[in-house]
Amino acid sequence: MKKLKFEDDVVCPSCKGSGLYQGMAERKGCAVVCYQCDGTGKKHVIHEYEKFEKQKIINNVARVFKTAGGYGITAEDVTTKEGVTIHFSQAGATYKDWLAGKELLPIRELHCPVIHFGQGTPIGEWFKGHDVAKRNKIKYDITQPECGWEFTKCKEINTHRCWAFYDAHKEEFNKLK
Repeated sequence: MKKLKFEDDVVCPSCKGSGLYQGMAERKGCAVVCYQCDGTGKKHVIHEYEKFEKQKIINNVARVFKTAGGYGITAEDVTTKEGVTIHFSQAGATYKDWLAGKELLPIRELHCPVIHFGQGTPIGEWFKGHDVAKRNKIKYDITQPECGWEFTKCKEINTHRCWAFYDAHKEEFNKLK
């Protein structure tokens, strides 16, 4: 294993190189000596990395999924207390297939296309921004809770309609990847 090492003096991120810190308690023209750099304005950093040679194999993984989407996931099918079967064994891909580059299939019983593909991806953004929402009367509820951004859920349960739209336009979506 070849190690890569980066070592240098950099601008202290806490005081931005001034050596002084001004926060909520430091008022009316006063400052304190930055505790991160002891007032020098610089921070000595050392980063060591292992040079990438090839992807490592994990022996305890049976299935790989694109996202958990906020749910507990497993490699085996699960039937909920309401009698709904979540087909985990048919979603994602086997670890071997994933290593070979196979597409990771969505967990359609849990995720809508926007959650599966991700909001910031070309497919997720296209899906949210086009008329699919208007035609299917889908109202996205995107909120900003205290801990950051979260795609909560549609105001109506629309996953079946959204997946039908995705299936009908899959070729167009695949051009966005």
